[in-house]
Formats: sequence, C-alpha cells, structure tokens
Amino acid sequence: MVAIGPSYRHLRKMGLNNLPNNVEEQNNTSILQQETIKGDKEIMSSWTQVTYLEYLQNQNTKNIKEVYVDNGGIITSFSLILYIDGLTFDNYYIERNEQYVRITSDILIELLSKKSFPVIYKNSYAGYYINSKYEKIDIKKAKLTLRIDGRKTSSNYSNSYNFTFETNKDNLTEKKLDVWINYTSESCKLHKISYKDIKKGMKVYNESSGTCEVVEEAKYPNEIYKIKDLNNKIIEKNIKNDSIYYLPYNDKYKTPFAYFNKCKNEELLMPIKISENNTINIYWKEIEEAAVYYIEIFKLIRYPSGTYEIYKLDEVEINRNEKYFSTNKLINKDLVFIIKAENRKGEIIAQSRGILQQTPQDWE
Repeated sequence: MVAIGPSYRHLRKMGLNNLPNNVEEQNNTSILQQETIKGDKEIMSSWTQVTYLEYLQNQNTKNIKEVYVDNGGIITSFSLILYIDGLTFDNYYIERNEQYVRITSDILIELLSKKSFPVIYKNSYAGYYINSKYEKIDIKKAKLTLRIDGRKTSSNYSNSYNFTFETNKDNLTEKKLDVWINYTSESCKLHKISYKDIKKGMKVYNESSGTCEVVEEAKYPNEIYKIKDLNNKIIEKNIKNDSIYYLPYNDKYKTPFAYFNKCKNEELLMPIKISENNTINIYWKEIEEAAVYYIEIFKLIRYPSGTYEIYKLDEVEINRNEKYFSTNKLINKDLVFIIKAENRKGEIIAQSRGILQQTPQDWE
C-alpha cells in the first residue's frame, strides 16, 4: 500500500496525536520489517596480557609481533635478557648427568612449567668450564628479572624495561606482567581520542611515555589538557596539535563517527552523491512506504593532530515525491550527508551511513 498524506511527524507538530485507525495500519509482511541496523564500532583487541612464563614461551618461539609495556608503550625490534640476582643467565648452571649445563631459556621454561627448582650454580666467569668455581644458589630465594630491550615505534633509540619477581613470593605461572603481546601478523592500529571524549581519570596511551592518566580536561575554549605518566610527570597537551590514543589492548574504542555508522535498510535507498562544479547533488531510490525523506548535513573540522570535530549544519525535509537533494550553498569539502526515510507513523524505516565521497562508507 502506497503511503499518502502528511507524515506522523507533521501531525505531531500540529498537535494531532490521535490518528485514525487507517493511519495506524501497517503491512506486517513488508520487507521493511526485515531490517538491518549497524551501530557503534567495536574493535576487538589483538593484545593479550601475559604471565612471566607465557612471555618466555612466546619470546622463545618468536611468536610475538609487538609488545606493549605500561611504562614505555609499543615496542618492536626487541630482545630478551634474563637475570638471577642481577647476573644474566649465562652465569648459571644446573647439574645434569654429572655435568654442569648452562641454563637456557628452554631449561628455564621447563623448570617454571614443572614448578621444579633444583639446585643451581653460579659461575662468575661464564663460559669457562675448566677450573671454574661454582657456587650453590637457592633459586627459591632468588630474584628473577625479565628485561625487555627494544625500540619504540615513536623513537629510534632502544629502551630497557625490567620486571623483577621473587620466586618465593610470586607465582610466575599465574601473576600477570604489565606486558601485553600482539599475536597478529599485522601491526597495531592506534585509535586517536577525540577532544570531547578525553575525560579526567581515564587511562590513555601517549607515544612518548606509555600509559598515562588524564588529570585535567580541556574546557572550551581552552585547548590545553594535562596527563600524568607512571612516574607522576605532568605533561601538557593541545587538543588541536597533539595526539593521544586509546590503550591498544582495550577491547573496544569509542569512535567519534559512531552515528555515521548507523544504518537501516540502506540497500533500499541506494544513495549516491555527485558533485558538478559548485553544486552537490544526492540521489536515492524511492521507498513506497515513505511519507517524507530527510537529509542530515554535517561538517568535519580536521585538526593537525588527526582528530575531528563534528558540526551538524542542517536537517532538510524532502517531499516524498522528490528523491534528490541539491545545494550550491556549501563548499564541497569534508561534508557528510545522511539520508533517512520516515513513514506516516514517524518511524525511521530506512537510513544510510554517512556519505563523504560518493556512496555510504564504514567509519572508524
């Protein structure tokens, strides 16, 4: 049944809320009942927080793409150094088959996995097997230190990050390190935080110092906000020029373009944008159940930091008999359009995602 007459939104504006029965009727078998709605973006994390033992196992098999440490950030091109009481493992041995065998990462993983801590021996002259003096060490009372050496993505210099455990107090197979591993084959994609989403107390990633906490928000028109690193150093940031990111190991992030991702029965509208000279034209398919169409117009303001501010400029009502929108009042740059179709009951029966170029797109 083709919809005729004023929309329910118009009737509400006129104060006519009690509609006659024939306006309430709806075809229950309509294809519009089979709706598909897309909402906010949710990006599943590829990062996993690991224990001391899990890190050793993955480092040993070279099954690590990137490492994130709270006091440093994302690290690539890294290596691993192990210490017992301040000396590297090259200095330690266990006795097997009446021989002294140097402790390797394989042996250490084996011992930790079995929670077996035999007597080990320290040789201050590593590599010399003849006439060397071996001192018995009780590993149960020793301090194990895992040191990650690597280059951060934002720096050409290597940094060291130490994690120390006391074997008689810490469960090395269960206690989590402040270390996350990226297991995927692709590098981590960072997501910048929009100015309005930077809130006091939230944890963020700052490339130069790792995990930080927002301690002061930027109140409009002030453009400065402050974050604090793990060493309690206060860092000032500018919303237009400086970037901070959601922690990469978060399960999801809040995209400023969430509204642009929402759609419903978009394939029925099939909108397309065509620009000719200084004129913007948008066309879409007719939907018989539609009583009126609406065009929402947004402007993206891009900052040097790579973040955006979104301004809603207008919402234009289009007669149901017209399936196009045209304007030459706006500069065709960073404009986003959303097309909606509404039935006589004031229900949105179709909605497109945001159109920036020519057709609707996914927004991150």
